[in-house]
Amino acid sequence: LLDGTDREWAAAQEFSAAAGAVLALPDWTSGKIRGYLFGLGGADDALNPLILGHLARKTNTDIPLYIENPDAVGEDWLALGAIAFGLGAYKFDRYQAKVTGHEARLALPEGAVLEEARRTVAACCLARDMINIPAADMAPSALAAAVEQVAEKYAATCWVIEGSTLEEE
Repeated sequence: LLDGTDREWAAAQEFSAAAGAVLALPDWTSGKIRGYLFGLGGADDALNPLILGHLARKTNTDIPLYIENPDAVGEDWLALGAIAFGLGAYKFDRYQAKVTGHEARLALPEGAVLEEARRTVAACCLARDMINIPAADMAPSALAAAVEQVAEKYAATCWVIEGSTLEEE
């Protein structure tokens, strides 16, 4: 819950709680961000889990984002919201220096639904990475290596047919 200082801060920043609106809440002692207000909008918007994809883009910090009372929205809402959040947090950074501690994180209860959402997001992000990699950097050998990594990660069998063997097939 917001205290009086938080409410004054939100009012001073003209935070309207419109769908997708985000307001950082400062820690008045340290000067760092201690949390966020995230607008869900009206009654129709409040039930749309896809809005969490927008939240991921607005809050790329190491502060985990929590959904209060996740049981109230149900597993399907959480799964779709987690997928939207994960896809919204996607960044193609293959050619950039890695910055640690600044990834958006959504804190949800562990379980099969969340694990399925993680797999879905990982698959989509891998596909997006491969699409975003310039053709000059995605030779057939690089594509085969990416497939082999996925196979190894999930204990799958993978065959790469190349060279004269490919010509024979």
